[in-house]
Amino acid sequence: MNMDAIKDTYFAECGDQLAELESGLFDMSNGDTDPEIINSVFRAVHSIKGGAGAFALDDLVSFAHVFENALDVIRSDNSQSSPQRIDLLLRCADVLTDIVAVARDGGDKIPCEEITQALETEFNLEAEDENAEETVFDAVPISLDAFDFDDFGTPPKAFQIAFAPQNELYLHGHDPQRIFREVAELGTCTAKADISNVPPLDGYDPKVTNLSWNLTVETDATLSAVKTPFEWVEDFCTLEIQEPEEETFEGGADISDFLGGLDLDVDTSQFDDDVPEEAPADFGAPVDIELPEAPLELVETKEATPEASKDRQTASKPIRVDSAKVDRLINLMGEMVISQSMLTMQINDAGFASGTPAGLALVELQNLTRDIQSSVMAIRAQPIKPVFMRMSRVVREVANATGKKANLVLEGESTEVDTTVIEGLSDPLTHMIRNSVDHGIESAEKRIAAGKPEVGEIRLSASHSSGSIVIEIRDDGAGINRPKVLEIARKKGIVSQDAKLTDDEIDNLIFAPGFSTSDEITDVSGRGVGMDVVRQSIQGLGGRVLISSEPGKGSHFTLHLPLTLAILDGMLVKTSEQILVLPVTSVIETIIFNKEDVFTIGEGNRVLKLRGQLVPLIDIGHSLGFSEKTTEWENATVVVVESRKNEMSALVVDSIVGQQQVVIKSMESNYKRIPSIAAATILGSGRIALILDVDDIVSRKAKEVPVQQTPKLEKIA
Repeated sequence: MNMDAIKDTYFAECGDQLAELESGLFDMSNGDTDPEIINSVFRAVHSIKGGAGAFALDDLVSFAHVFENALDVIRSDNSQSSPQRIDLLLRCADVLTDIVAVARDGGDKIPCEEITQALETEFNLEAEDENAEETVFDAVPISLDAFDFDDFGTPPKAFQIAFAPQNELYLHGHDPQRIFREVAELGTCTAKADISNVPPLDGYDPKVTNLSWNLTVETDATLSAVKTPFEWVEDFCTLEIQEPEEETFEGGADISDFLGGLDLDVDTSQFDDDVPEEAPADFGAPVDIELPEAPLELVETKEATPEASKDRQTASKPIRVDSAKVDRLINLMGEMVISQSMLTMQINDAGFASGTPAGLALVELQNLTRDIQSSVMAIRAQPIKPVFMRMSRVVREVANATGKKANLVLEGESTEVDTTVIEGLSDPLTHMIRNSVDHGIESAEKRIAAGKPEVGEIRLSASHSSGSIVIEIRDDGAGINRPKVLEIARKKGIVSQDAKLTDDEIDNLIFAPGFSTSDEITDVSGRGVGMDVVRQSIQGLGGRVLISSEPGKGSHFTLHLPLTLAILDGMLVKTSEQILVLPVTSVIETIIFNKEDVFTIGEGNRVLKLRGQLVPLIDIGHSLGFSEKTTEWENATVVVVESRKNEMSALVVDSIVGQQQVVIKSMESNYKRIPSIAAATILGSGRIALILDVDDIVSRKAKEVPVQQTPKLEKIA
């Protein structure tokens, strides 16, 4: 592997470390004082600094070093944390992210002198550095934090470590004492400084390293674990680790003699050499036994259970794979689904019954294909937390820019979503969060006057619902000022001067291109591109944006997105000789058309009376332009579907073909966006079938047929 590839790997790991840093600091800001969280934050910065030193990224090393020292203050004494300090650390995390980005992508140097000085002042780091310089020659044996071992029968091993740092180790920001602390976490550790090479003061050269250390660590950890704390400094030191030889119990001794030598009240007669007649004559070859040096403790032996065995298994270790390889695997999976559909059609056309060998083999293939598909899709499923954590920085930056106070509350951040969906969410979420702080949350004075807490709250949540992911952004701000929105829309010519709009229609005007309620352009808003970009981005992901608002109480944005952009379970229906696909998650039921249950509302709008509820009836073939308006309904089939807003419609089709998995092919990337069409797919016959956008179809019809009122009903002829 060349240096560029290693560097790419380092920056990829930096992304993980920065996400862990942001997550840990976010938890700390919410009052979580778990020492492991603090340690994880410290390790993240330490790892970033160590790798940066290996690549001579001096700016990154310098800032991370000060950042690490500040974290070490809280790590050593959690009582040193305070809201003011945590807020400063969060700002430092933002700066560290920017410095990593510049180191990776190039660009202007990030100015960090001011925040570095703030760190040193807030955490009194300058005084600590001075004390460290005064005691640099006080090289005496030191005993680091020791940890007691519970003796479970396996004795700790004493590793001998000879560690001699070179000048470069200090120049890259590493500190031997912190390395020793990490070693001490493995067990009982003693470090002795070797000062034999330190010259007298009159011949001392501060640029030359003279100290070395000999460490003894007693631990039951592996050699690899002992090496881990030194992995970032291997190129800047001389390191020798000696693993103790394994002690074995050589066979031949009588177990009775062994137990008799212990201070135990045990009847050893049961271990007599006389073997019962029913026992096997051959016990096998002698086995070496490793005996503990500590007194033996007799415990009750229990039969191992599957749960216990599972608990003893080590956690699975993730691997880093190029996303292009995963995309290739997903595409091949899609082609496999299409091929399986073709094979199914050919076997059915050939007349093989389901109980024949060919039919049974086909069922087995279908089950196997679905299992493989689920496993492949699981590879692409990632928690949405990294994207959510980035939004905390957006809230901080916009709040500081506008002089407002706001907190971000996260819910459901462990929800797993397809990686492609996650990658496409960053920009729209950023715009929406900025909008919530800038336009939603009021100033502290206005909030207090309205009887609200001076700090606003923005709640960002994610959840799974009916085969989709639902992301909600709520704020407790002022809500949408509808009179102002309508006035601006009329001035900009977005709607006519005499337009009569409902509250929902006015709310949705904020998504219009070029719309903005800001009176002047600032770094935060005013250009009229934010919410328009949101809608386009979400639609590009196959999703939909819904909005609701209550003046004085806040706004609520809901994003509905597919869990995956690759495969879905679809119901195939036929109308006007066309095969259409309905997502199974949208289908409620299918019924046979009955004239007695169909009525007309207003200008020829037909509704279906279903268990006392009026449901708009849609001639889907005519609606999509495939056929003339239907006049004969006798042989029609009705599929009742429901949108994500819980609105229902009844789609009239000629027949139901069946149900199968289909591979989603984007219409926008291959052609253009078409109303009422979500995507397309390729059937087993090779024909292209359109996948219907149920939400769009239902919402359009709901506006035409006001069934929520008490209408005048007329039976159809």
